[in-house]
Amino acid sequence: MLLLYGKGDPTAKGEGFSFVQVSIKDIFLRAGASVEEKLAEIEARPKSAHRYNMAEQQQIYKDEITSIWN
Repeated sequence: MLLLYGKGDPTAKGEGFSFVQVSIKDIFLRAGASVEEKLAEIEARPKSAHRYNMAEQQQIYKDEITSIWN
């Protein structure tokens, strides 16, 4: 998985891909989302639930790629 945003973005304006690799096990955030918000959302889930849903992560990742391309 690629970071998409941040220090590896060659345009420095969010109009390109950051080609910095990250682990697929990391939580992927949408543009403008904060780590604190995502962690609060995870904590609010029932203790029996998984930390994050892999299909949900993949969909967010694909949506962000599409938004950059468009």
